[in-house]
Amino acid sequence: MKIRSLLTLLLCLALALGAAACADTTGTASSQGGSRASASSAASDAVSETGESAGAVSDIVSDVVSEASQAASSVAEIPKDYSRRTVLLTSDPSLWRITGRTYEVNAADGRKSMCFDMGGMGFHFTADCEGDVSLQISMRTSSNNDGKNYQHFLVRVDGEGTDVTVDGSTSEAVRTLPLATGLSKGRHTFEVYRCNEGYCGVASLIAVELGGWMEAYQAPKRDLKMVFLGDSITVGLGVNAKRGSADEKDNNMHDATKSYAFITGEKLNADFSMVAIGGMNCSTYPGDSSSCYNFYNNYSYMRNPKVTYDNAAETDVDVYVISLGTNDTNQTSGKYNITQETLTAYVTALVQRVRADHPNAKIVWTYGQLHTDRASVIKGAVDELAKADPNLYFFRYKTTNTDGGSWHPSAAAQARQAEELIAFLRNNVL
Repeated sequence: MKIRSLLTLLLCLALALGAAACADTTGTASSQGGSRASASSAASDAVSETGESAGAVSDIVSDVVSEASQAASSVAEIPKDYSRRTVLLTSDPSLWRITGRTYEVNAADGRKSMCFDMGGMGFHFTADCEGDVSLQISMRTSSNNDGKNYQHFLVRVDGEGTDVTVDGSTSEAVRTLPLATGLSKGRHTFEVYRCNEGYCGVASLIAVELGGWMEAYQAPKRDLKMVFLGDSITVGLGVNAKRGSADEKDNNMHDATKSYAFITGEKLNADFSMVAIGGMNCSTYPGDSSSCYNFYNNYSYMRNPKVTYDNAAETDVDVYVISLGTNDTNQTSGKYNITQETLTAYVTALVQRVRADHPNAKIVWTYGQLHTDRASVIKGAVDELAKADPNLYFFRYKTTNTDGGSWHPSAAAQARQAEELIAFLRNNVL
């Protein structure tokens, strides 16, 4: 009411001044001056009164601001709603982080989602929630997946890990990946890692379902950034099986989280990504679907080879590990399938390409986890380039192993190989 009275007073003053300005201009100079003087006096009186009112208004405004502040504080203290909700990932990218190459794609139901195709990729978020939490994914398995229509993931909730398998089919559909059940009310951390490699099928992440809310994600501080470019060894093929077992080719026997690359990245506290798939080689001949360049240059060659990845944009890579050569050196009828000169040319071309894209990175070429028959050729090519590139290294593993599924290193061997690589990096590279 006080504010309304003040406004009324100011309106009256304005009307009085307006009336004075419109006085009869045919009067004498003294009458004109008298009119203006009266108006001036009235204005002076009004200003005086306004000044007094202004102090009152100031007090009123102060009271109003105080009351508004108290009201806002009360609102802030109201507990957030723990009701069930579905949070679409593409609606707010600040709520999560994906480690590895990802881009926006369409899910089977038409909603926007995030590509999650490569083995070893990680999805991270935090939430204040309770009860059950799950992840909606759009998934299809590959037709060359030996009839095993599922994909499996490592789920960590507050640091505790669980393996989770999701059934699927060769026709893409939306599935549910359960993350937790019966959580107590409070803040929780979530990590989801894709275990099996890209050849087992594509997947994309759509939304998180939870009772509570997702928080703005704060990535933990990492010591360095790494990239691992490799083949089936890097992606952990066969680590959960024994050589010759009936299930050695089962896609559940693949586990990128048990590979030397994943273990190395985590133990070095690195922000790392894995660009790896079974059968990858370092050759460059036209039409070779297993050439590393098909995967090096793409977000997901399995999904869409036309969507290219800009390697040169990764300007902050500290260490780039290349673990290739095994699929280039396989023997056929007791003879090497490529010559020493050809392999040297392949290795040289790949190193030069990685160096051009990552001029400041330390590049480490590793070899010898499965067999060592061409170690001297690869080492010779790398050593020759290293004469002019002091940040280029060759590392040969001491542990060669074929005890896992499909003649690949076992999980125990991969762990030992990770320790060997970590020691080499700490002593020579980092």
